[in-house]
Amino acid sequence: SAPPPPPASEPAPGDAGPPPPPPAAWDRHLAMLCVHRPELASRLSAEFGLETSAIQHPLARRMVEVALATPPGEGFPLTSLPARERDFAAELLTRTAPELLPESRVSDLDTAIADCVRRVKEAQLGAEITDVRRRMAAAKERGDDAEVSRLAARLRRLATESPHLRRTAGTR
Repeated sequence: SAPPPPPASEPAPGDAGPPPPPPAAWDRHLAMLCVHRPELASRLSAEFGLETSAIQHPLARRMVEVALATPPGEGFPLTSLPARERDFAAELLTRTAPELLPESRVSDLDTAIADCVRRVKEAQLGAEITDVRRRMAAAKERGDDAEVSRLAARLRRLATESPHLRRTAGTR
């Protein structure tokens, strides 16, 4: 009798489960820049202070990680990606960032990156504020006044990290 067929390969981690929701515009734009020009990925952290983990959308974050791992002078390794990541990267490649056009100024690219990095950082802070509020509500329900005080102090520190969040932290 013939041997059984080999087991089906496991889906790549990026392909498991339902697709994530669309990325925020700033996550998408940074990913698009990195897919078009992988060498820009190293500038995100070195010049603009972005921690890759701050990018909330998993596929956008993955595109930046792949670009960071791409050897200098090489194009984005589209064909080596799992299907879901490859589809996302291919979609990004069909769009052109105005900052990458030959007629654009270098300052246009720097401004776009700085704006996107600021939005990524604000989104990360916003998510952290939401988490602290959730934990604070749970501590209140438990009657844990010490934890409520600790979390309230953390919330105040987070809210002062961004001018936009300083305006909105007290209104939520």
